[in-house]
Amino acid sequence: MENPLSFLILKTMSLEAFEKWIWALNQASVLALVLLLVLRKLQIDFRSFGLYLGVSAIVSMVLSYYRFVGNSDNAYATVYRYWAYIGPIFMVIAISELLHLTLGKFEIVLAASRTLLRSVWVGLAIFGLIWYFYLSSIAKLPQPRLASTLSYQQASTMAFAIFMLFLLLFISLMSVPLPPSRLWHSFLLGGWFFSIAISRLSYLLSGDEFIRQAGSIFAMLASSGICWLWIWKVRPDRDGTDFVTPQGTLTEEEVEENFERLEALNRSLGRSWPRFLR
Repeated sequence: MENPLSFLILKTMSLEAFEKWIWALNQASVLALVLLLVLRKLQIDFRSFGLYLGVSAIVSMVLSYYRFVGNSDNAYATVYRYWAYIGPIFMVIAISELLHLTLGKFEIVLAASRTLLRSVWVGLAIFGLIWYFYLSSIAKLPQPRLASTLSYQQASTMAFAIFMLFLLLFISLMSVPLPPSRLWHSFLLGGWFFSIAISRLSYLLSGDEFIRQAGSIFAMLASSGICWLWIWKVRPDRDGTDFVTPQGTLTEEEVEENFERLEALNRSLGRSWPRFLR
């Protein structure tokens, strides 16, 4: 009878080899998207998004080198820790850009959304600091830095994924009129964050290495698909006169109606929203 432990080792080894190929596909997809951003001159509208993708790809290549080639656990852990704390900054910048692209016509709604986003970020930073000192105070914990890094990374990923969920719900329920490229970008960026959140959840909810690697592979496959869908669907808006919502294309009358309703919400919020937060 086959030893269950031996089977798990073989299963994990084969999965790790498969993970390398999926990682290569994911890197190629991300780099192709960054290149297309430049070639189609879309970096003007999506500059922060392109910056986030480019830096993420570079860090991923460095981490993979230390993991698969360099075989240096210390160097891997150092880069991983720094990126876990710096990465959310690029996430905030990319989401903040998206808020401007989708809600920029409504000053107070935009200001409220950005304030909420910054509050989430500041809350995460405070949580990370407190959690680090708390774990450092536990004498029996072998690697307090790594433990606090993982906790912060999981919390930030989930927080931004939830924020994106509420943003997409607002865009859908309020039928915010958007050019097709911006609508696609909104939902694809949301999908990007959701795929990362799934990977982090698989690590958080299971101690099985196989399940964790499977979660990582699924996240990379999903993000690769999102990259190619973005390349396929997002194009420069030539005249900026076509507006759509998740429900479909809008007529001129429907666009006016929706803008008036959102402007009414903007004015209503403006009467109670503090001026120093605008």
